[in-house]
Amino acid sequence: MKCVYFSDLKARHSVQVLNQAENLHDLSNIKAGTEMGEVIKDFMTFTAGVETLRHFAMLNLQAVIKITKKHDKHSDVTLQSDLVQVSK
Repeated sequence: MKCVYFSDLKARHSVQVLNQAENLHDLSNIKAGTEMGEVIKDFMTFTAGVETLRHFAMLNLQAVIKITKKHDKHSDVTLQSDLVQVSK
């Protein structure tokens, strides 16, 4: 994948086209088959991956909280406060 700078794209594409779209998906469809359309599509794919990773991290944090809470209930050594602070 080649590196494309936003300033280069901005210089090559009119602001009118950008104003026609209400969101990135619309803009991607308007510019389909062009370099800008590909960049937007790649950006949308990347952000979807980041969002999935964020959800996964939140689920893992919830799991750690539940596991340490149960551990702390049955043990004299408390883990929850230490692990939750480290994970934030």
